[in-house]
Amino acid sequence: YNIEIILECFAKLLRTSSSVLQTLLFKNNKTATMRPAALFTLLSSATTASVHAATTIPKIIIQTSKFSTIDRPDWIEYQNSLRTVNPDFDLIHYSDKEAASFIAEHYGDTLLERAYEVATPIMRADLFRLATIYKLGGFYMDMDMLAKSSLDPIVEDMANENTGEYTVVFPKE
Repeated sequence: YNIEIILECFAKLLRTSSSVLQTLLFKNNKTATMRPAALFTLLSSATTASVHAATTIPKIIIQTSKFSTIDRPDWIEYQNSLRTVNPDFDLIHYSDKEAASFIAEHYGDTLLERAYEVATPIMRADLFRLATIYKLGGFYMDMDMLAKSSLDPIVEDMANENTGEYTVVFPKE
């Protein structure tokens, strides 16, 4: 997932926020360019509970959609493909309502929650993806991602590196 696109969406949202927020998050108040570490700082300072302490990528696949019931045949097929080739991974799906609850539970009474509440639906989805992956680690997959092979080699490669630096994965579209 292209982090620059997410940062730009988030930047557009926050351009309309208070001057304090703009000073904190933007290189200057006249541009929409985010400070490189601004979103990380926002996420880490907003965290009310500990972030996962994984030293490797957790075997978690996170997905989101508007509703909790998935009734589109193609999305059902894609989710089944993820489960089939990754049987020892937890697949966690969040509806918009569940996403809002997650933000309230883990980032309640923070700047991040305030930004989430005033964001457009698309920006909320992008912010939720980052906040969830930051909190839980693992893999984020859009609903239209068809799995053709296991994600285990990525987890194993990172475990063999033993750096503990990488605990999340966003696919490149």
